[in-house]
Amino acid sequence: MILHIATDSMFLDMAYREFERASPGQNEFVVISDKTSLKFSKLAKVRILSTKILFEKDFIKGLSAYEAIVVHYLNNDSAKLIAKVPTNMKILWIGWGGDYYSLMQNSNEKIFLLDKTRAAYSKNRSFKACVRHLLVLCRDMFRNSRKTLLDAIRRIDFFAPVLPEEYAMVKDALWGFKAKYLSWNYGCLDDFILPEKILSGNNILLGNSATYANNHLDAFELIKGFKLPGKIITPLNYGDKAYAESVIKRGKSLFNANFEPIQTFLPLADYVEHASRCSYVVMNHLRQQGLGNIIMMMHMGAKIFLNVQNPILRFFQSQGAFLFTTEHLKDVGDFESIKLTPEQIQQSRNVLAKIWAPEQIHRRTLEVVSAITYKQSKSLMV
Repeated sequence: MILHIATDSMFLDMAYREFERASPGQNEFVVISDKTSLKFSKLAKVRILSTKILFEKDFIKGLSAYEAIVVHYLNNDSAKLIAKVPTNMKILWIGWGGDYYSLMQNSNEKIFLLDKTRAAYSKNRSFKACVRHLLVLCRDMFRNSRKTLLDAIRRIDFFAPVLPEEYAMVKDALWGFKAKYLSWNYGCLDDFILPEKILSGNNILLGNSATYANNHLDAFELIKGFKLPGKIITPLNYGDKAYAESVIKRGKSLFNANFEPIQTFLPLADYVEHASRCSYVVMNHLRQQGLGNIIMMMHMGAKIFLNVQNPILRFFQSQGAFLFTTEHLKDVGDFESIKLTPEQIQQSRNVLAKIWAPEQIHRRTLEVVSAITYKQSKSLMV
């Protein structure tokens, strides 16, 4: 039996589906939450445990009944639990990005920000916000949260980051990291695309959320002198409210009616409808983020522009997919001059299928189960 420790998210249903398919009836999912119901997970069969119950003697004693533990997103609670896991039990950490990037940046949130966005970050840190931020840091120091996380990382046996390249990044950045690499992450191609959807407009999808790492303001500066082929569609329906307001204010001042922020949560079908009207995608992150959007838009045949520092760019280019850099966009000075041939679009789709086709995700899930439990599934041996 494998114990999965998770937080409430849409990724949970994907994990439940794949692990149950690979090892039916051999997975127990526990969501750490003080709430009595889940907001995002709709399909997974889970137990909801408060932090109080999680660390009671009965639950800790019961850990010995499991063969392995899978941690979906490493936070302070799951790290403290890892400290109590029997030493002979294998632990897999499936990273989301935010959990390991926050450790690599060592509380310096500005290292993934470009000039205009960094200035907005500093301005939005009002005196009250700074005091609150300092109180949070002091609280975390009191709780030894960073030490707790780093101690947990040294105990972890296997690590599955979003991108293979990020394994080396984490290993180089975190002293004592000894976990072996496993290839697994959330979702298959069917989760990211609606097959009937094709591109039907010339809008620009810019960013994926109201988080500073999007570097929206610097992207605005890059394209503000361009003749725009359509509207700028900017998802801002989750993240930092103060930052979202800064982005909206600047976007409207530069692009007027051509700037269209998405400020409310949209069901997937509605979001895909908005996205399908965008033939161009600008993601100005310096770190890995927004991969689901990139997969969806690449499959539809959009022209995608990523910052040259983004590991997603290097990953896809190494696989043979066709993307562009924001630097190239700046040099050309125009969206519509940049083309993709039907053959290039199909090659990029082939790359996506090679990595995220349902049968590929199933194969990797079987390999993960085998690695952490020492069991060869019948499906794996066939």
